[in-house]
Amino acid sequence: MDQSDKIIEDVIHLARFGSEGRSKDVKALARRMAHRYRESHPSLSAGLATLSTGGGVTRLARRPMPVDADSRMALARMFEPSLAQEPILPKSIASKLDQVIAEHRDSDRLKLAGLAPVRTVLLIGAPGVGKTMAAHWVAAQLNRPLVLLDLAASISSFLGKSGQNLRQLFDFGREFECVLMLDEVDAIAKKRSDETDLGELKRLVNVLLQELDEWPEGGLLIAATNHPELLDAAVWRRFDVVIELPLPGHNERARLVTRTCPSWSTEGIDALAALSDGMNYAEIDSHVRRGRKTAVLAHRDELEAVLAEFSEVVQGLPNAKRQDISKSLIEAGLSQRKAAEITGTSRNTIRKNSQKEAS
Repeated sequence: MDQSDKIIEDVIHLARFGSEGRSKDVKALARRMAHRYRESHPSLSAGLATLSTGGGVTRLARRPMPVDADSRMALARMFEPSLAQEPILPKSIASKLDQVIAEHRDSDRLKLAGLAPVRTVLLIGAPGVGKTMAAHWVAAQLNRPLVLLDLAASISSFLGKSGQNLRQLFDFGREFECVLMLDEVDAIAKKRSDETDLGELKRLVNVLLQELDEWPEGGLLIAATNHPELLDAAVWRRFDVVIELPLPGHNERARLVTRTCPSWSTEGIDALAALSDGMNYAEIDSHVRRGRKTAVLAHRDELEAVLAEFSEVVQGLPNAKRQDISKSLIEAGLSQRKAAEITGTSRNTIRKNSQKEAS
């Protein structure tokens, strides 16, 4: 049998599997064919490689989300691709996310070169720094739904059920083209040397390791944690890319305020960026929104109301920190009187500090 006849035979098998709804067999055969014809028929190989990763074999909406056998609660929540906002991140961090997106958008070119796109990404960082927003953004850029693990539904009180739930969810993610996200992954990936944990949680880590090893090429799994120090060492090794999201710096805080309040003056935006030093994105956004609502309801100037909202937080900080913020506010264009009022630092202290720097 020459190669042309072999291709025809393989295509007939592929069509039969597809007509019978055997999507797993379709993907398995497509993977073998992509490898078999990579040299002789590169275009055919690239198309089959895309098919083998789930691109269009079965649509996500045609199958309900897997559920816990006892509670019947869905094991995950699905978010369709939407107009997700781009996370505000330092350029060095944003470029790493862009690389992940580019690899999956242009995966065919990588496959022709014998390469594969990133399969697994671990996002680490404090609460509120944009880990979940980053996952939503990546999914939207790839036009894939985001499937987010629901820990409350997945962790069962019955021995062995949590592992079964996790396997169900991974099977679901392999079957359909989506971005699978394991938020708070430390809850299911703790160090197995931790003697305070039950044996069930240790078994769950083993299940997770196996599922990560079997996660397919072309699939994308994003995990996130606030507590990287809790993760089992073997779990770390299963992630192709680890991205640490820091607390926002001055530039990022200014960009966030600009996005929320584009009509504000540069001085006002710089003042808010100075006042929010040490806060995460979620905290800044919450304070700005509260201040704006106060302005609307009390018929006050919006910037003044937002500054007052942040003032309550700043005045609870140590003296040295309040003095640093006072300096930043003055550099942003506020008067010494206003800086003293907002930070609760005396004008005499601010004046003395200014004189010291001038001398």
